[in-house]
Amino acid sequence: MNPDRIAPWLRRFVERRLLAPRGMSGSPYRIVEPERGVITFVRLIEVQDAEGFAVRAYPFWRRRQIRRRQVSARIVEQAGLAAPRLADCWRPPVPWAPLFTAEELLAGRHIAPGEWLASEAERFGRALAGWHNIERAAHGPVESNAWRSFAQTLLARARHRLRAVRRRGSPDAGAGELAEAWRWFRAWAPRFARWDAFELTHDKLNPGNLLRLDATGEIAFLDLDTLGFASGAKDLAQAIHDALYDDPAAADAFWQGYLAARPAERVRRAEAFYPFFHAYYHASEAAAALKRKKNLRTPEALDASHAKFLKHWRQALEVMGKPTGQ
Repeated sequence: MNPDRIAPWLRRFVERRLLAPRGMSGSPYRIVEPERGVITFVRLIEVQDAEGFAVRAYPFWRRRQIRRRQVSARIVEQAGLAAPRLADCWRPPVPWAPLFTAEELLAGRHIAPGEWLASEAERFGRALAGWHNIERAAHGPVESNAWRSFAQTLLARARHRLRAVRRRGSPDAGAGELAEAWRWFRAWAPRFARWDAFELTHDKLNPGNLLRLDATGEIAFLDLDTLGFASGAKDLAQAIHDALYDDPAAADAFWQGYLAARPAERVRRAEAFYPFFHAYYHASEAAAALKRKKNLRTPEALDASHAKFLKHWRQALEVMGKPTGQ
């Protein structure tokens, strides 16, 4: 999306849909790019002497995203979960114009590596358990049910990651290893076919999507675009490796909080299926490292990307119980 083309629509959205209805017409405001890199077009709207907004823009063909965000907001608000409150959604009257959502800006800060306190990690675990305690009988995005079975959906995603590794090419992931990995993933299908309840999942638990609130110290979840009903075990893998930076002490505290706030039978199910999502996480990161490698130019950056690929690919194989060739 071209920021220059979005800019006039963004100002119109801010001034007419966000500020004017709140009696802030003419109030000075500033449009700021987030410090952390994002894929979606996101801008922070800082309003003088008032709370600001986080605005997201989407291509005109992603109309379903607006509906998803509205449903997500309703679920989060009804459950009392810590997350930004949806301020407005806008579909401009021009068919090709970008779509917008706005959330109220929360006062807090992201947690950097080495900054996780045990008490905060435990609160994070309890908070995530609160999301996973919300269930429904069908899997899929929050606004609809998926048309494929849960097993088919998971296997399609795993196959996509493995094909990405093969397509992007690496001598460290041979055809034999990829075939063995695919057989390992496929063997889980009968077990997933028996699922009858699916947890509310975030699906993108990276450090940029967690915020330590200044007022309460709670851990709030940002970016609700990917909310859906699936297995909470995928969130757990992302939380341990991404959000908590693989910090063992923080992970232990996180688990204590999570286990204390989840029913015992759901904990057992998460533990039973965690290996699948653990391996899937590392396979996804390996594929992403190869994708980024194409855009790198310096030898140092290429070496770092290759090292990251090797790390995640070997860890995926270790989870599967396969020899890593080390």
